[in-house]
Amino acid sequence: MLIDSEKTLVDTCAIARLTKTSKSYWEKLRCRGEGPKYIKRGHLVLYWLSDVIRWLEEHMVTPVGDQK
Repeated sequence: MLIDSEKTLVDTCAIARLTKTSKSYWEKLRCRGEGPKYIKRGHLVLYWLSDVIRWLEEHMVTPVGDQK
């Protein structure tokens, strides 16, 4: 099954599982005003999957040995 990342909303727990990070990592990013855009309704926090992917790609680091 393919997921359309442009139309998929995911919560903090799902993002943590997908990125193999902790839920608190994403909570800390939000508190510091960092990380991808999100939607907040009461206690519920949701991310568009496409925004998370874009944010991760923007923070990709190229190892020094791979630069030409």
